[in-house]
Formats: sequence, C-alpha cells, structure tokens
Amino acid sequence: MDYLLISSAYNEESTIKYSIESIIKQTVKPVLWLIVNDGSKDGTGRIIEEYTSKHDWIIKIDKKNDNIGIPGQHAMINLYYAIKQIPNKVNYNFIGHLDIDIIIDRPDYYEYQIKKMCEDPTLGICGGIPYYFNNNKQKIITDSCRWHTSGGLKFYRKECFEDISPIPADISWDGIDEFKAMYKGWKTEKFFELEANHLGALRELNRNLNTTQYFFYGVSIFRRGRPMWFAISKSLKIMKTKKLRCGILYLHGYFKALINAEKKLHTKEEIKFVKRFDRKRAFNKYYPFND
Repeated sequence: MDYLLISSAYNEESTIKYSIESIIKQTVKPVLWLIVNDGSKDGTGRIIEEYTSKHDWIIKIDKKNDNIGIPGQHAMINLYYAIKQIPNKVNYNFIGHLDIDIIIDRPDYYEYQIKKMCEDPTLGICGGIPYYFNNNKQKIITDSCRWHTSGGLKFYRKECFEDISPIPADISWDGIDEFKAMYKGWKTEKFFELEANHLGALRELNRNLNTTQYFFYGVSIFRRGRPMWFAISKSLKIMKTKKLRCGILYLHGYFKALINAEKKLHTKEEIKFVKRFDRKRAFNKYYPFND
C-alpha cells in the first residue's frame, strides 16, 4: 500500500527543513512527494533542491504564484496542479496533503493511518491533530472535533478523493471535502494520538486577527449552504473568542454573499445533508460518533 504526498511552499525557508526531515524519518515513506514551489522569493526553492538531489522520491515543481487574495485557495489549486504532474507509472492507494510548516512527531504517522484505512474500507479521510506553542511556551491544541481533519494534515483514500473531486478552491475546503465524503457514505476521522507541531500556527493566528480573512469565512459559510442561525451563532462565538471586528467581518461576508446570491459550493442534496448534520450536532456534540 503506497501513498502520494503533496505540499505547497511559499517563502518557507525558516520551517521547510524541519518538515522534510520529519518525513524522511517516517517508517513508511511516500512513493512520491511532490512539493510545489509556489513562486517563493526566498531560499525555499534551493532548500527543496538540496533534498531532491539526495532523495529521488522528493520532486520539486516550480509554479508561478497566482497572487490569490482569498486565503486557503492555493492549497487545492496546487494540489490538483501537482496531481497532473504525476508520471503514469506511479501507483498509489492514498493521497496525503501536508503543510510544509508542520513537523510530524511520530515516525509511524503515515504507517498508522494506512493501517487504519486497511482495517476499515469505509474510512475515506483521516489525519492527525496539529498543535502549536504560544508566546508563553504553552502547548495549544485548537481543534477537538473528532470527525474534522486539519487541511494541513489530510490523508485521503484514493477512491474517496476521486469520488469527491474536484474539491472547490475555497477558504473552507478542508470542511467541504469532509461533508462531500460523508454524504457519499465515507467516514472521516481525526486520530488524537497522532500529533504534529504546526510551526507557523502562531504566525498565522496573529495575522488572521488583523486581516479580512473572517469576511471570506462568512462568504464561504453561505456558499456552503449554512442557515442564518448558524452564521449568527458562529459570529458571536468569534466575537467572544477572537475580536469583535472578526465577528462583524464574518457576518458581513455572510450577508453580502446572501444579497449577491452567490453560487453554492455543495449540491442541493449535500446541503440538506449538512443541515441535518448541524441539527444533530446541536444536540449531540459527539455526533457522528457514539463515544
């Protein structure tokens, strides 16, 4: 059972070595690791080449940066761009998407997930749990939801990935893929025992509090078919845990998308499924699990 690994890199010279080294230490290495150098202006490309010269399974793909203003869109754009570059002779059963500023803690990280997928043929998407250290050196785990997997640590069964493709290049792509998968009967699961150090998380968190990123999240939540009560509830939570401005931007994005009647990212049947899912989650935080 082989897996393909895909990453995007843009000006990551301060973290990319740590990420690559953690993959080299894996007990089961990818049959191919495609790293898209997305127009980096620092030493990222040179560092990738240092490793491609030593490991023939690491491939550097140079690509002009699309200068996309919406955060998160480049992930899916680069993933599908990389897949098109795969030689026909390369066979694989799984596809991993790894953010290049993440260090995988366990050397059996991918071996463990392959084993889990082999044990359960309905498991379509899985992943580990990212953490970071704040300014006080405290270890912070931001996501405790078992069915949701972080975009930077995605691991797909190939059949599931093909079943839900194309995944929209949206800021919330790492939630859209899971609902598409669950709608089609696939399971999605996070393994809390698989931790990974997200080196860039604190930097991203500080930047997000001072940008319009939450506006795009609001737009996305409308395009994903979420009802108004969901958007208001989410914005109030953001105001409480982040900043007032972030929650307002979130609502602004939602209502602007509503007024403009922007195109949905899910089919009508998928939206019905998502709404049923949300209602059940409102009364049972462990849904769709029974633990």
